[in-house]
Order: sequence, then C-alpha cells, then structure tokens
Amino acid sequence: MAKQHRKSKKHFQIEQTKRNVFLIVIIASIVLSMSSVLGKFVFDWSQFNFRVLSAQSDTIETLETNIDNAESVVNEYRAFDGTSNVEPEQILDALPAKYDLSAWNSSLQFLVGLNSLSLESVSGADLSLDAIERDTDPQPQEFEFGVEVAGDYGDIRSFIADLNRSIRPIALDQLTISGSPDNITLEANGRTFYQPSQSLEFANEEVQ
Repeated sequence: MAKQHRKSKKHFQIEQTKRNVFLIVIIASIVLSMSSVLGKFVFDWSQFNFRVLSAQSDTIETLETNIDNAESVVNEYRAFDGTSNVEPEQILDALPAKYDLSAWNSSLQFLVGLNSLSLESVSGADLSLDAIERDTDPQPQEFEFGVEVAGDYGDIRSFIADLNRSIRPIALDQLTISGSPDNITLEANGRTFYQPSQSLEFANEEVQ
C-alpha cells in the first residue's frame, strides 16, 4: 500500500508540473501576442505622426511661398507705378475676367462711331454656355469676332490704328478692303481674349 501511495504522489507531481508548464506556455503566448500587437500599434502610430508632420510641413512651406510671392508682386507693382505712361489699372483691365461678346461688340460700335464710320455688321459666335468663369490656374481664352464698316480712307485707317492701340489684346487675322477711296468697305475678322478670374480652393485633407 505504501508503494502505491508513493506512486500516486509522484504521478500528482508530474501532473502538477505539466499544468505549470502549460500555464507558462499560455502566459508566454499571451505576453508575446500583446507585445506584437503593442509593437504594431506603436509602429503605426509613429508612421501616422510622421505623415501628419510631413503634411503640416508642406502646408507651412506653401503658405510661406505664397506670402513671398505676394510681397514680390506688391514690390513689382510699386516699382512699375509712376515709371510708365500706362496706368497699372489699365494693364490689370486689359483682359476681362469673363467672356463678354456683347460688351466687346459695344466697344467695336463705339470705335466705329468715334471714327465717323458706318457700321454695316458685327458678328461673333455666342460661347457663353461653354465659357470658363473661374479657374484655379486661369489662362487666356480667345474668341473670334467679325466687323464690317464703311467710310473714307482716312477714317478706315484711323479705325485700324485704334484697334492696334487697344490695351486689350486683339489679333486681326484677315482684312478685306473694297470700294473707292471715298467709300471704302472694310471687313475685319480677328480674335480677342479674356482670362477667367482666379479661384481659391480650400480643402480638408485627411491624413491616413
């Protein structure tokens, strides 16, 4: 009976040892898993902070560049002001900020009357539905026009000179003259331009 009791005690110790080893393995596995998860969390968080700081740095750099550019424009404007017979406002107004066929036709009619000519016709395709109104990077946009006037040689010549002196860019692509020196008919086809106004877009960027 004593020998059987010692065997049972030894068996109990072995089972206890197995349970202890099993618990140690489980605890070690939990600790290892938590360490891996925690390590990945710390790594992801550090990468996220890096991206946030990088985005903030880019934004600050862009703002500083814009400030420098604005100061440069102001300085150039002041340097130009007073050194030319052309007023700075005239240069700024040289390109209208929107498509203005009707206003342009009115300007042509004014020049025709100013030079004592007879307006026979004025034409131009209506592009108002396709016209660009605002853009973050505006570029000059052209549209075509046509005008037919009649008068004597001197008035026709003066009219063409006024078109060439305009602060608004005008490209005369075709001039057709017919008639006699006292009654000349001029048909002019050309292009003029406008530049859409600058638009500023502000957006929230999510850093992921």
